Amino acid sequence: MASCQYRTIMSVSESKNPGKIRFENQEDHALFADNDLASFEALWDLPHIFVDDVNYRRGGWSAVSTLELGAGEQRHIYFVKRQENQFRYSLRRPFGRLTFADEVDAIRLVQSLGLPAVDMVCFGISRQPGVTRGILVTRRITLPTLADLIESKPNWNAILPELEQIGNQLYRIHANKIRHGAFYPNHIFADIASGKVQMIDFEGARLCRTSAKAIKADLPQLLRRLTYMPEQAINALLRSYLDEHYELVQSLMSYRKKP
Repeated sequence: MASCQYRTIMSVSESKNPGKIRFENQEDHALFADNDLASFEALWDLPHIFVDDVNYRRGGWSAVSTLELGAGEQRHIYFVKRQENQFRYSLRRPFGRLTFADEVDAIRLVQSLGLPAVDMVCFGISRQPGVTRGILVTRRITLPTLADLIESKPNWNAILPELEQIGNQLYRIHANKIRHGAFYPNHIFADIASGKVQMIDFEGARLCRTSAKAIKADLPQLLRRLTYMPEQAINALLRSYLDEHYELVQSLMSYRKKP
């Protein structure tokens, strides 16, 4: 049995209202409705102007586009992920389940625990003969990423306490036995001034048997990409990890590539 298996909070693919869009709050629903975008069909039919190349895999495709609503101070920017026939199969779901559904469930789990996550606006799923489609809309994160911070070459010694605070929030994900699955600097958004942290890309998130297994799965992904972060900054970022899992984290430090 795999060491990390995802525990479902709610089953998106078994929703009682397939083809409907579920909004997380009334304010966003009202804004989308005012722009005639509160239905699955309207969101699906948005122009196919994608921010990255279309991801063709698992027998289907997925892609992300941006959506801007409102104006001036009331301007809101969203990311709209559309997915078609990209299934993940398991013993529990031999006929497959959209990977989008796993991502929605993971975000809801993380949010329910008060952990860093993207703001989910709405989601929905539609089934037709031979075609299963999913939509996930999230709010654009305005914070800089950890990759942005590294590229800016800050005075690292001046922000060690703030790095420790950020790292403590990241550690809480693993303390809850959650493996993120894409634990990269450009998926970690953090504001040094406020200490706020958010994360994206939860499609590969899983619930592990232990915190150590979650850490062992995720930290190498991060350490490989901290090439230009000095040792004292890395130690500050990983302070909570070192305090609770010193030997394990030390054993993973070899994944860091020095410049």
